[in-house]
Amino acid sequence: MAAFESTVSQLSAVGVSLAVAYFFNRNDLKFWRVIAGLLLGVTLGSLTGLFAWALFQEKGGIDSLQLATNFAQVFLFSIIASLAGIYFGRKNSMRQNSMQGEEK
Repeated sequence: MAAFESTVSQLSAVGVSLAVAYFFNRNDLKFWRVIAGLLLGVTLGSLTGLFAWALFQEKGGIDSLQLATNFAQVFLFSIIASLAGIYFGRKNSMRQNSMQGEEK
């Protein structure tokens, strides 16, 4: 069951981080959007992953070693997913800008 818990928390962190970072970087190429997408993606992804993990814990309590281990994993997955979201969002923005330049 522990593998299922960590997998669900990591997948939820990846999904939220990727979506938030992509959303912030799909429109234009401004640098502040990269920073905002990265920070919000990592923050919201980490919180979502920890919340998903905590939902599966028993009512007796949460072990601090498990919490620290899971937080490290979720945080790493959130960083990687946010960077991927930034990459794909900026790639989409560059493609849209080049298509608009050809139309003129």
